[in-house]
Amino acid sequence: RHVFHIAGYDPVQPSDQYRRFARQLDIFKDTWNVRSTLSASSQPHGYPRWTIWTSGPDWTVESTYELLPWDDLVRKDAQGSEPLRLLRSAQVYLNLFVTGTLFRYTKANTRYFVFTLFPWLQIALLAVVAWYPASILFSLWNPIGAPNAAMVAPIGLAIFILLLRWPGRRWRLQQALDDWIFSFDFIHGRRADIEARLNAFAERLVACIDRKSTRLNS
Repeated sequence: RHVFHIAGYDPVQPSDQYRRFARQLDIFKDTWNVRSTLSASSQPHGYPRWTIWTSGPDWTVESTYELLPWDDLVRKDAQGSEPLRLLRSAQVYLNLFVTGTLFRYTKANTRYFVFTLFPWLQIALLAVVAWYPASILFSLWNPIGAPNAAMVAPIGLAIFILLLRWPGRRWRLQQALDDWIFSFDFIHGRRADIEARLNAFAERLVACIDRKSTRLNS
C-alpha cells in the first residue's frame, strides 16, 4: 500500500510531520494492540517518505507513506506584513458577503459558517480589548486641546498591533487570515506557485502508478 499525503494549509515541516506520525503510531499500537515498526524518513524520489510494517494475529501490511509538502509556500505567506494581511482579508470577506457565499455557508453547514467568521470575531475582540486600555490611558493623560478620538485612536492602534502578535499568533490568527487569502487567490487563478507545485505532485503520482503497473505486468 502506498499512501500520498498532501497536508492542509499548515507550516509544519516534513521532519515535524514525521515526528508527529511516530507519536500517533505509538497511540495506534496501544489502542488496537497490534505490532508496528516505523522506518527512518528518506527522500528517494525527492519527497519525504517512510515505511510502516504492521501485523496482527493473521495478517500483515506494509505501507509506504509519502508526503507531498508545500509548507514552504505557507511559511512564505506568513512573512507578509500585518497591514496588508488585514487589508487583503477584509477584501476576501467583503467578496464572501457581496457574492452571497457567506450566506450559502449557513445553508450548507452552520459550523463551517461559524468557522468562516471566527478569525474576524477574534479581530473584533482584540480591537475592543485594545480600545479599552487606550481610553484609560487617555483619561490619565489628557493634553489640553487634544480631541479625544485623535489621542485614543493611535494608542488603541498600537495596543491592537501588539495584541495581534500576542495572543494573535498563539491563536494562529495570522495563519487563518492567510488561509482565506490563499483560498481566494487560488480559486481566482492568482497562485502560480501552488499551480506549479500541484503539477509536480501530479507528475509524481503518475510516475509512481506507472512504475507499479510495470512491476505488476512484468
